Formats: sequence, C-alpha cells, structure tokens
Amino acid sequence: MEIYKDVFEIIVEQFVSERLDDIMLQDSEFVKLQDVIWKEKEKYNQLDISESQHQMLEDLISLHIKDTKQFMSHLLIKGTWDNFLLSEATLMMANPFTISGEINRSFFTNEEYEALSDKTYMLWSQIKPFCYSIIKGNKVPTAMKIIFVLPKNIETEILTNADSTIAADDIDRLFVNVRYNENGITLITGTCLHTFTLDKTLEHAFDHYIKNFLNQAELPFEEQ
Repeated sequence: MEIYKDVFEIIVEQFVSERLDDIMLQDSEFVKLQDVIWKEKEKYNQLDISESQHQMLEDLISLHIKDTKQFMSHLLIKGTWDNFLLSEATLMMANPFTISGEINRSFFTNEEYEALSDKTYMLWSQIKPFCYSIIKGNKVPTAMKIIFVLPKNIETEILTNADSTIAADDIDRLFVNVRYNENGITLITGTCLHTFTLDKTLEHAFDHYIKNFLNQAELPFEEQ
C-alpha cells in the first residue's frame, strides 16, 4: 500500500540527511539499515488494515500463542475479548466469510446510535455469537483473521501511562490483528496515527498493555 512507501521514504531520507558522512564511511551499516526497514515493512503488510482506516501506521510486536485451543476458547466462548471492538473478521470455511465491524449508521435510531459505546465499530461481544455459529462444527477453519480495535477508554489509559509527547488527537486507533493458520495463532499489534513521529513511548506502552492482558488471561505466548 502507498502509505507504507511514504513512511519508509521519510525514514530513509531523514537518516541520509542526518548521517550522510557515516553512510559513506560505513556502507555495511547502511545495508543493515535497509534490511531492518524492509523487515519492518513486511510486518506492516501482515496487518492488512485498509487505507481508509488510517493515515499513518507504526508497527509494534508480533506474539505467537502457545496454546491454540485455549486461546480459541477465550476468543469465541469466554468473555476475555468482549470489550474489544471489531474492525473486520475473515473466516476461511468451505467458503470464505468476511464480516465488517463498522457500524451502519442508518440502521439505528438516533437514540440507539447515541447509546452506542463507540460510533465507528461494534463490540466483539455483539458479533462473536455470529462468528461462533459459523465456526462451530466438526471441521475448523483453514485460516482466520480478526482485526480488533481498542476502545477509546483503554486507548486513553495507555496514552496516560505512556507519558508520551503524542496528543490524544494524533491517535486514530490501536489495533490487534489475530491470525490463525496451520502454523497456529499470531497476534500483531499496530498503532494508527494521523501524523508521523519518532516518539515510541506509545508503542512501548501498548506493547506492555497487550502482554499484560494476555498474562492476566493466562494465555501463554512468545514474542517473535
């Protein structure tokens, strides 16, 4: 996606302008930087978040879940993820199902709409039963992708704890991408910002929050 190209061009141009002499004297270090940039770009591509959902994206962590069955129970049966918002879910069954979590404003009366906790996305708890009805049976999906969005109250909590220079208005959304395939389950996190920044405090605070969330739910994981 073009948005990634813009971000990485900015990073490279800034690096070149600030450290041109070092680059000329240390070609091998510049090659290493290029390798890091392309590896990070590949992580961005794994998030599969549409351009309409963001203006700027910063990548965070990738976590591999150790116990798939236990995680699926927490995801589809227990209430562990119920307070998260759903951006999109894709379930690869006999035929693929794609479920958007974006709210259809015209479906609601004014009173119903105002009562919603979030005006953009539905809670996972409201869509989970439908997803579970598709998945349950003798055969599991060949693949599954669920993109969660953190609700604004949790987002504010994370920003406060981050002691960051990033303003609340600069944040679009914080995402958690849950991917299931033959290799198991992987969680990839990402921040979605309206502006480019080198301040990583929000990323680190989000990193800490997700790991702590999994630990409290007793869902073992390893960072990749």
